[in-house]
Parts: sequence; structure tokens; C-alpha cells
Amino acid sequence: MTFTFTEEEMDSLTSYRELFQELRQHTFLFDPHFQLAPSFTWEEGGFVEAAMTGYNRDSFYSCLILMRHFISNDPHSFLRSCTILSRHAHPVNRADILMALGNSRETWMKNWRSMGTVEIVSQRNGIKTAYTNEVFFNLVINGRVAHADAEKAKELRHMPDFQKNILLSNLQACLANNYLCLMNVDLVADVMLNKPEKRLNLKSDPQPPNDSRAQ
Repeated sequence: MTFTFTEEEMDSLTSYRELFQELRQHTFLFDPHFQLAPSFTWEEGGFVEAAMTGYNRDSFYSCLILMRHFISNDPHSFLRSCTILSRHAHPVNRADILMALGNSRETWMKNWRSMGTVEIVSQRNGIKTAYTNEVFFNLVINGRVAHADAEKAKELRHMPDFQKNILLSNLQACLANNYLCLMNVDLVADVMLNKPEKRLNLKSDPQPPNDSRAQ
């Protein structure tokens, strides 16, 4: 059995896999056992200070820049890569591949739409915002990392530190889970491109990097 991809599809999958390998250099941020930990100082009269343990701004921002490639609408994005792989797995009834892609895609979407363990909803200029992981990711990327949106930058500046730190912690947990989704799709691409006879043995949820999943 072989899978025949078009030249355009091959370019997209190659770009996806190259970007993922670059992202792997930052795996400590995506380790489910590593968690950005917000801590808060209170005194009589109210809130005083918020601090973030384990937070390195430059490393975090570089990861966000890489992750932006995967949530874009570019040909090498996560969802479009899933579509390419699914398109070729369907005709040959590769249930193992289709299940892996379906579970990873579902987890990916759920994580981005989640508000994390602590929900933050703010109202500014009469506009109510529910900060899902995706909303906050776009806020940080466009308002701080890329400096592309003056309004988003202003929104970040006016956000209380304790809210910002909770949202950063939520986002890091989202990135850790979605890193596993990216990894599983990279594994699927590797099997379909290089080892098409191998069967995948993925569990229902994306698994950590040391899990043996291709047999």
C-alpha cells in the first residue's frame, strides 16, 4: 500500500513537519507536567501583586509565533494538514489513521475554545469579552508579540496582572495539550509518507512523546 500525494500536498505536509520539528525545541513549555503557576499577594484592603513562576517571556513568545503557523489558514496549518491526510486515508478505509486524526482534531478545537480552569470575562468600553484560549492567544500575538494591533495592545496594558497571569496559565495548559495533537498528526504523516504498511495504535486521547504508538 502506498499513498500518492500531489506535489502541492507534499509541500504542505513537508512544511508542517519542518515547523513541528522546530517547535519541538521548546517542548518544556508543552510538557503536561510543567505548568505556569500564578501566585497572588493580598494585604488588608485588597490585591497587591501578581507573579508568575516558571515564566520566561522570550521563550514563551517564540513558541506563540511558531504555534501561530498551525492555527492559521495556511496550507501547512494543523486543520488543513488533517484534511489532506484524511482525504487519502478514507478511500483505503484506514480506520486507525482516521480515528487518530479525528480525535486529535476534536481535542485541538476543544482546547482552543476552552476558558481553562478559571474563567475570565471582562467588560471594556461596553463590550463583554469571554477570554477563551484562542481569544487570549490572538490578543497576545497581535497586541504584544507582533505589535500589529494598537487596540489589542491597549487592552493588554489595561488588563489587571492577576487576570493576565491566570490567562497565561490557561494558555500554557492549552498549548501543552495541543502540542500532543500536533505530534500525533506528525506521526500520522510519517506513517503515510514513509511506512504506509504500519498500523497506528493511538489511544483515544493524544499521548505524551515517550508513548510507543506505531507498531
